[in-house]
Amino acid sequence: MYEYLVENRLEGRWMNDYHKEKRQYLGEDGWAPIVAKPRDPDTPSRLSEVGLETRPAIEEYLWEGNILDCSIDEGLNFYTLTHELAGPARWKGDRTDWVDEDHVVCRAVTVPDAAGRDHSVLIADPAWLERRLADLDMELVIGTLGEKKAAAEDDDDDRAMSWSDITYAGLLVPGRPLQVTGPFVNVQRIVEESP
Repeated sequence: MYEYLVENRLEGRWMNDYHKEKRQYLGEDGWAPIVAKPRDPDTPSRLSEVGLETRPAIEEYLWEGNILDCSIDEGLNFYTLTHELAGPARWKGDRTDWVDEDHVVCRAVTVPDAAGRDHSVLIADPAWLERRLADLDMELVIGTLGEKKAAAEDDDDDRAMSWSDITYAGLLVPGRPLQVTGPFVNVQRIVEESP
């Protein structure tokens, strides 16, 4: 998967973000019947065609406010470990931590940027993550995609816009150093003639 990602990059957004419908409170994640329900592989067709199967390590958690839960005004939206990767780690109900044997092994963090937009990240204890991957006989492939659009400040004509896709790839194999490749930059420019 890592080699495929390095060769083909993420431009065009062909790799899905993993979403799972939530019908239980996050604190029930370790024992709710919906957690035990088998997951579909959710493998993009591009990977299936070359014989690669992936399983997500994280998933977006969304608990709707004002719709599914009228007791909160705004929904909660962040990334969490999948049940498979979390294993015995459980969410600590009063913080954004996951705990395994009283040790914090993972934490969700939200960081605002200079423009005031929030960016969420999930941070895991490296030793714990390597142990979990070894227990599962898995490797972790990480792909990030950044997209930028460029146009003159006073020009709202999208026909003359340029954009770039920036891909980084990482591979974590238990017992080996983290392997990182990138950035891979693809710059494109749209030039359309007026009719």
